[in-house]
Amino acid sequence: MQGGATNGQVCGYAASRGYPFPGGTCPAVGVAGYVLGGGWGPSCRMFGLGCDSLEGLELIDCEGKLIRADRARNADLFWACRGAGAGNFGVVTAMKFRLPPKTDQVTLIKINYPRASPREREAFLRSWQEWLRGADPRITLLARICNSSEGPAMLVRGIFYGGEEEVKRMVEPFLALPGAEERFRETALPQAAALAGNDAPPPAKFQSVSRFAMRDFSRPELAALAGMLRERPEGSVRTELSLYALGGRVRDFGPDETAFFYRDARFAVRLETVWKEERFAEENQGWLKDRFPSIAFATEGSYVNFPYKGFPDALTEYYGAHGCRLKRIKEKYDPLCLFTFPQGLSAGATPQKTALVPAGPYFLRKPLDP
Repeated sequence: MQGGATNGQVCGYAASRGYPFPGGTCPAVGVAGYVLGGGWGPSCRMFGLGCDSLEGLELIDCEGKLIRADRARNADLFWACRGAGAGNFGVVTAMKFRLPPKTDQVTLIKINYPRASPREREAFLRSWQEWLRGADPRITLLARICNSSEGPAMLVRGIFYGGEEEVKRMVEPFLALPGAEERFRETALPQAAALAGNDAPPPAKFQSVSRFAMRDFSRPELAALAGMLRERPEGSVRTELSLYALGGRVRDFGPDETAFFYRDARFAVRLETVWKEERFAEENQGWLKDRFPSIAFATEGSYVNFPYKGFPDALTEYYGAHGCRLKRIKEKYDPLCLFTFPQGLSAGATPQKTALVPAGPYFLRKPLDP
């Protein structure tokens, strides 16, 4: 796969040949960025994170040289790129993946709750936790509570690698909740890949913050979560609290086997607000900042693919205990500190002054003398 390929392109290509691909939910997102951050997707409990299927990559470093990284070559860089690679070490131009076995049929799951009272939202969150404790690894779900101009609502959606009748029994706790409107679709893999992409929301102005739930929330904590979306900030068209199931094959790797640190998390939590007019940006960002402490005290870390600029120590939030190791790898492969961004591994550092020097077909970037 080349560096510019998107989730939609790769998932569709693999599915047309009978293979699932552990990609993300948004078809327009690049697979490289998705995987380099770890890669939660709707098949992760069945096949692991996106980075778990990565077998190797090619990267252009700070001197314009091509580097190949896998388990045998530049293994430290390969480790780092499975969870902390996006924007930190170089430009990834190609990736090699191990595909899962061929699959004939999958079942798409969608359960809507068009109206949801505070008590029903709390029951929904409680059902989520109870379901996840013994969930079959063949099923990965995303649960969401949202508040829009149409009022509070909830949904569950995901993919099951099996038949419709079997999965209905698995999600019975969600079907038993008041107002559930179910839709199950057993389909061939190519159609499933296309239909799953249709659920992606349209582009919009938004800000979100994410955390990892390492344990179940208590009843008071669930009540606080359920009430978090009671009011929307001025200008917001939609606020959401989303829960992303983990466990299953995600735990096949230990926390230190890849740069993705939060292997033992039960699920990820994401709080988000969406607005259309730029004049409401500050109000919405303030709303998110005010509510963040309500989920932070009961959770840990943050998913780097859902970045949040409000962290005082972003590296610890994203990478846990891996920060020091990642910085050493950064210094080894990008000593010029060429690849920088506000929450990157070299955040706050000043890139060295460099000059472009012709070298065969490349222009190498060399430090200038003081």
